[in-house]
Amino acid sequence: MEVYQRTVNDVFSSGGEIQYFLPHFQREYAWTKENWKTLLDDLMRVYELYQEDAPPEHFMGTLVVINDGMKAGIVPSYRLVDGQQRLTTLSLLMCALGKLIKDSHPMLYRNLRKLLINADLQGDLRYKVLPTIKFRNRDAYRLVIEKESETDIPESRLDDAFRYFLQEIGLRIRMGKIDPERFYFTVRNCVRLVQIILKPDERPYEVFESLNAKGKELEAPDLVRNFIAMRLPETLQIEVFDNTWSPIEEMLRETRVVGRIGELTAFLRHYLAYRLKVLPNEGDVYKSFRDYVNQDFKSLDGFVAELQTLRRFANYFDRFLRPEHESDVKTRAALTRLKVLDDTTVYPFLLGVFDLQHNGGLKQEQLLDVLAIIENYNVRRILVGEQTNYTNKMFPSLIHSVDKTQFTNSLKSILATRNYPSDDRLRRDIPVRDLYLKKRADLLKMVFNTLNKYLSKGSDNVTTQLSFLPSI
Repeated sequence: MEVYQRTVNDVFSSGGEIQYFLPHFQREYAWTKENWKTLLDDLMRVYELYQEDAPPEHFMGTLVVINDGMKAGIVPSYRLVDGQQRLTTLSLLMCALGKLIKDSHPMLYRNLRKLLINADLQGDLRYKVLPTIKFRNRDAYRLVIEKESETDIPESRLDDAFRYFLQEIGLRIRMGKIDPERFYFTVRNCVRLVQIILKPDERPYEVFESLNAKGKELEAPDLVRNFIAMRLPETLQIEVFDNTWSPIEEMLRETRVVGRIGELTAFLRHYLAYRLKVLPNEGDVYKSFRDYVNQDFKSLDGFVAELQTLRRFANYFDRFLRPEHESDVKTRAALTRLKVLDDTTVYPFLLGVFDLQHNGGLKQEQLLDVLAIIENYNVRRILVGEQTNYTNKMFPSLIHSVDKTQFTNSLKSILATRNYPSDDRLRRDIPVRDLYLKKRADLLKMVFNTLNKYLSKGSDNVTTQLSFLPSI
């Protein structure tokens, strides 16, 4: 490990050739207006204090990189482990400043461009910062840097940052609050970063974890993504990213929530619960994933195979959240009914059930019976007012307790001993329960419709697939 204090000018090789690129598993650009405003406000305070012979220092944070050797034989190349938000934002700020002074300060503009591009090179090597391809970040960045334009750029947070700096710095220049040359030297010479250069065998993801334990925590998928990247050789990263991890992230968006947490975090949590037989705390998802993988998948082949398994299970989870993605009509109807119950505690068990069916251990008819049994169990618990604390502990290990040779009968027998509300309890508790809550209207509608179909069965040729009133 090598540690240096660098100015922005140093980081970008004083205008010489260099490149910082994002591993394929790094998260997308995530800074928002609040971050951009904080940076600009900090720079303005330093700007007011700037003196050429004694430039003030503004520490912006840490830059952790892995020395990746020379690209094309001439360009020092570094993988960004931590610091992409800072480095990308600084580049967008300088790009905006360049557009604003291109005609009025041509020499200053040329100096700015030297901090953004390797002018004599083509393709990806042209850019000193090369963002991730995730969600078209790289495409948007290229367009901003090349066009310095507000048109023909795909909707992107990078473009939003560029526009913000263009507007705010432009306003200050027009009002006489910023002298472009003085502001340029403020950014170039006063902003400092601590650059940590690692070797791949120094377990860089552990350094990443330690650095991100302070301040605003990254979300579990960000840490998992970084961990996966560091476990893979670079030659495999593109293939695994394109074919395995990226489809998972596209399918289970962290911006959508399951309960209180993002979809991908929720999936990882319930997958780990299925594997480990215990549901991790929401804040321990990454640590549990890391420890599970390090313990059980030490070889590269085993690790890659586990990621492929993860993608298969993500498909199951997507169907739990969006039953319309289930191709079988009867299974889709059963999953739709379970979704109405809004009880996520069953997910670890269902993941195991769907994988058992995928591998031929359950027939389609058995799968439907299992879903009906789970509906029966959960509806009864909801109607008598049972909380989910018990099922949070019970469902993760349930799949491992069921006799696979007689699955449905074994499941019924086990659930009958797991705080299963009896008919007598239903008769006793329902009359005194306030069931007419607005947030449960969809549940009550389903209960009454199913009861109506069950009670009228045979009188008007109405049949029902699922009946949760009779005891299991």
